[in-house]
Amino acid sequence: MSNQTKDLIQIKVHKEMIDMYLKTIETEKQYSNCYFKRAEANQIIENSLAFYTYKNGFLLFAEGRGYIKLYFCTDDFGWVSDLSRIKEDIDISEFAIEVVSKEEKPYNLNDVVPYTHIKQYMRYRRVGNPADDKSDNECVTYCLENDTARIKEMLDAYFTPIGDELPTEQEIKEFIIKGNVICIKEKDNLCGYIIFEDKGKTSYIRNICVDEQYRGLGIGKELLDKYNGLHKGFKVFTLWCNSNNENALKLYSLAGYCFDNLLNTIYIC
Repeated sequence: MSNQTKDLIQIKVHKEMIDMYLKTIETEKQYSNCYFKRAEANQIIENSLAFYTYKNGFLLFAEGRGYIKLYFCTDDFGWVSDLSRIKEDIDISEFAIEVVSKEEKPYNLNDVVPYTHIKQYMRYRRVGNPADDKSDNECVTYCLENDTARIKEMLDAYFTPIGDELPTEQEIKEFIIKGNVICIKEKDNLCGYIIFEDKGKTSYIRNICVDEQYRGLGIGKELLDKYNGLHKGFKVFTLWCNSNNENALKLYSLAGYCFDNLLNTIYIC
């Protein structure tokens, strides 16, 4: 790369990338957004677009779900000045830096990273089911495989790949087959749905959506009530919500969810 900082060196050999990753992770760096486990590292690096060493740390550009993520593990932000040149070299127009923390600003990237805009997601959590669950609503049913395309249309219409972790059409179909998607329909029209995943006694809402023309009718609450009823005996419920989605945050709060002080701040550059 021309005119780059002398501390920034690109590595293209997969084994060298893995070795550098493992060496860096063993030493605690001041700044890092590498939250994946060692078992995930090989796959992420396998799908990387570019890997750079920076002093005793690294930068890793990798494919996310429909967008490119930048992972970093360094002791300073001197590499920021090279981001524009890196974008040109690896031929990308946009990437995202995600920072998850229990603090509002674990370190202030606002004045460091040349972002175009910021998205922030809040993790909401509920322990146990409320005693007054109304789960006998026959209007709420399980989705069928032929609902897959419509769910994908709603995802694409109301959400974005960056931050919302949108499932693929194949993944939606697999969720439906497993019985992990419930919905409300008006005749053949899909009014709203919930996609969820269960692990042990913990359930995670992957996505909840009500079609625009059916909003304000209590459909979101009906879906959550049914979801609760299907999970009697579960101990923990979690979900992520865009901090600007006031209606959704209100719905979750009324359903007994509380913000657990975990934020995912995404800088889009």
